[in-house]
Amino acid sequence: MTAKTLRTLGFSWLRYTQSCWLVAFERSPYSARNLPDVLGLNKKRQLIEIEIKVDKADFDKDNKKKHRQRMLDELSKFQPRAVNYFYYLVPPKLVNHVMENVPEHAGVLTVNALEFDPYTGFPVLTVLKPALRLHDNRLSIKNTVVMARDMAGTMASLLRDDVKRNVKVSKMETQIVALGGVLPKKKRKSKKPKPQNEVKTSKTAKTKKK
Repeated sequence: MTAKTLRTLGFSWLRYTQSCWLVAFERSPYSARNLPDVLGLNKKRQLIEIEIKVDKADFDKDNKKKHRQRMLDELSKFQPRAVNYFYYLVPPKLVNHVMENVPEHAGVLTVNALEFDPYTGFPVLTVLKPALRLHDNRLSIKNTVVMARDMAGTMASLLRDDVKRNVKVSKMETQIVALGGVLPKKKRKSKKPKPQNEVKTSKTAKTKKK
């Protein structure tokens, strides 16, 4: 299971299961250096962060990062404690390793392959370990607006990338045809059968030449 798939499931979990009003990825209202994989803002203006890990080495390395340690520091004027709840989202193959080594404050999410959302058809996420509330602070109105603005920027980038990808594919197909290549079967134009009169005429011409 890829990180992109897990990000999609985490995004849906924050929006629909946790009823977050705002959800963004690779964006933080506080810092441009520490970018959460997925970040949700619930009705109480509390932040829920999801960190996605798909292999053991990456997970083990994460706890040594400085900003993970700062998450637990006391509230200060220069280093606000932004995230209220922190979760790791991992594929089923990593569950045992993560549950044995996860920090006390962090929650753990994984994919439930036996249960599917009736509306999307996607597998749902299971909470294996609830995250502890790190503090009761709420995101300010100013930073909520910043988060909404950044989320709009992310969506605009995704739409642009999607258009670029489709344009590249269409250009590639045009170039293949120009070079005399063959497109996939769906793109091939069926050859029209020659009328029977034309076939007979060509045979007759050959006979006369002989």
